[in-house]
Amino acid sequence: NNSVINNTIFSNGLRGIFVNTDNTTVHGNNVYGNSNYGIYIYKVAGHVNVTNNYVYNGLNRGIESQESQNISVTNNYVFNNSLHGFFLYKTNNSLFRNNTLTDNFKSSYGGNVELSVFSFNIFEDNKIIGGSDFGLRTYINVNNNIIRNNLVYDQHSSGISLYQIDGGEISINNEVFHNTIVIADDGRWPLNMKDGSSANTVYNNIFLTQHSSYGSIALEGISGIDINYNIL
Repeated sequence: NNSVINNTIFSNGLRGIFVNTDNTTVHGNNVYGNSNYGIYIYKVAGHVNVTNNYVYNGLNRGIESQESQNISVTNNYVFNNSLHGFFLYKTNNSLFRNNTLTDNFKSSYGGNVELSVFSFNIFEDNKIIGGSDFGLRTYINVNNNIIRNNLVYDQHSSGISLYQIDGGEISINNEVFHNTIVIADDGRWPLNMKDGSSANTVYNNIFLTQHSSYGSIALEGISGIDINYNIL
């Protein structure tokens, strides 16, 4: 097994930590000020655990996963990165639990968490706070995931968005439950579902907005959804 434990990694020209092999633990590192990614997981098949790291003040993304499966990303604190806190692309059968993401997105595009081509994952018990764009955005083929028990707070755009973009496949068959979403007075919708993103189940959530012109849920061009037992 491989391990990267209790290091201070800062101000590198590209990546802080690059994981491109299975059976690796990345734990307890202080990763900051890197030019591209703080921690980058790429083309791994399993048994990669990223836990208890501080990843912050990066010029691009905090933690990114691409073309990977069977990974576990837990108990990390990711903040003040310029583009995304988490960017998870072509990532399947994985666990993202009990992470704290605050005030990511300081550039022209980005947000705290972005999911794309993302299937059969569990995203739970995370805290997503602040940031000037979206809290948790899913687009292009985000299917068969469980998104539960997350707090998305003080968002200045949207809370949870499920939709399609750039000609990709729709986002379907996701379960969204027991989440609390609170939007700031300059934000948009706590829950936004559109572009054919159907057959999703949304229940037992709290969706609140402080904006005087928006409501709690926006639905457009979808069918076959169940939205039940939420507090709006």
